[in-house]
Order: sequence, then C-alpha cells, then structure tokens
Amino acid sequence: LGAAMGASGFEYESSEAVFAEIAQAVPAYAGLSHARLADGGGVQWPASAADKPGTPVLYTASEDAPRLSVAPMAIREPLVARDDDYPLVLAHGRVLLRPEEDLTVVRDGAMNRIEKDTFVEIHPDDAAALGIAEGDRVAISARPAAASPALPDVAIARLTSPLPGLVSVTTLFADVAVDMQNSEIADWSPLVRGLPLRQASLAKAPAEREAGTLAD
Repeated sequence: LGAAMGASGFEYESSEAVFAEIAQAVPAYAGLSHARLADGGGVQWPASAADKPGTPVLYTASEDAPRLSVAPMAIREPLVARDDDYPLVLAHGRVLLRPEEDLTVVRDGAMNRIEKDTFVEIHPDDAAALGIAEGDRVAISARPAAASPALPDVAIARLTSPLPGLVSVTTLFADVAVDMQNSEIADWSPLVRGLPLRQASLAKAPAEREAGTLAD
C-alpha cells in the first residue's frame, strides 16, 4: 500500500523482511525472526535476544521484573434491573469463528453468507423453571435498545450459564461485516453497535416442522 501511494522505504521482498525490521525497531521482538519461529516451534513474547528463550512468565516476583498496576474499573452504564416481563440479564458477545460448530456457506448474489445455529447459554435452575432442556429451541425476547445488536428469534439451549439469572448469546463478527456491506454509509465503523447488558426473557419454542410430520 505504501509503495502504491508513491512512498519510499517499502522495498521489501517478503514478509520475513518486514518482520526483521520490526525486530530491529521493537526491543520486545529483538530475539524473534521467521527462521527462529520455524525451527523452534514458537517463542513466548517478549524475546529480547536471539540467544534467550523468551519470557514464559511476564510478571514475576523478582525485583527487576516490570511492575503491574491495577485500578478499579468504572462502570460506564447502569446495571440492568430485572422485572417481571424481562426477568433475566442477557450478555451478548461476538467471536471471530467457531470451528467446532457446523455452518453452511450460502451464495447470496455476489456475496457469501453464513448460516449456522445460534446457541443461548442458560443456567440449569432457570432452564428447569422454564421447562427447557438441553438442545431445546428457545425464543429470545429482550427489552428494545437502540444501541444493541439484533438478536436471533430462536436459539438452541445449552445449560452452561455460570450464574442463575444470566443468559448469553454469541454471534459471529461476520454479522457485523454483513451489516457494513449492506450499508450505504461511507464509514460505517463508528456505528457498530455495542454489547450492553439487556433485560431479557426466554420461552421454549415449538420444534421445527419436518416434511410429513407435526411439530410438538
């Protein structure tokens, strides 16, 4: 990109040459190179010299070790209060990919689109109160919030939530990419919705119909 813009100093012949310059400029990378990574199977960063093994433990009790300081985190939004209509707290997350889960890539015009099951994590106590079992289809409803991403209408139940009253749904970053592709705004990135906690409710959804059968 730099060369295409007419800038000098980008006459690299390979990614290895780029990495070598990074190692010269950044002390924490001084002991790293493509050749060392290929021969040794990996080096724990930071590595200050080629004859040192790297840094298995970043912060230790030794006097010359760097010191880590911590500070209490300020809550940027009010905690979610549950009510009778939305008795659960929903935490919505995003991941880059989930290779352990099945998915289907569908051609949609000039774009590829991913179709996959969405899972909702529920605490076993909440699931029992709602008559929901592992693998059931669950309808998700959340109090509307303009800054929150869209939720799937139905998800597959997993009884793995660590806390009663807390449910979570994780979608792919690809969903964000699709929204950006479909938008006519020149720079859509500042409008990517956040992931605030939300009030939510769950209900067991009817089983999917199959040809020649009746739904539960």
